[in-house]
This record gives sequence, C-alpha cells and structure tokens, in this order.
Amino acid sequence: MTDKEVRKLGRKDLVELLYYLSKENDMLREENTQLKERLDALVGEAIAARQTSGET
Repeated sequence: MTDKEVRKLGRKDLVELLYYLSKENDMLREENTQLKERLDALVGEAIAARQTSGET
C-alpha cells in the first residue's frame, strides 16, 4: 500500500490496518525468537561435536 493510499484511509480502516500489522509483527517476533533458539541449538551441537572429535 502506498503512502498516498494510506493517507486516504479513514480512522476505522487505519485502526484495522494497525491491528493487523501489530498481529503480523507479533508473529514475526515469535518466529524470530524460535529461529534464534534453533540457531543457538545448532551452533551448540556443532561446537560439542567438534570438541568430541578432538578438533579445535
């Protein structure tokens, strides 16, 4: 949606847009948290595997 289109929206539409953008933002933050946790786990596994194989 362009800036021009957003400027033409009424209060009700703006509130609705804000609501859905907020929900999307929450979902993306949750996904980001899950991906960070998965990355941390994979890095931890890689470090542990490297240490057990004797590599430095």
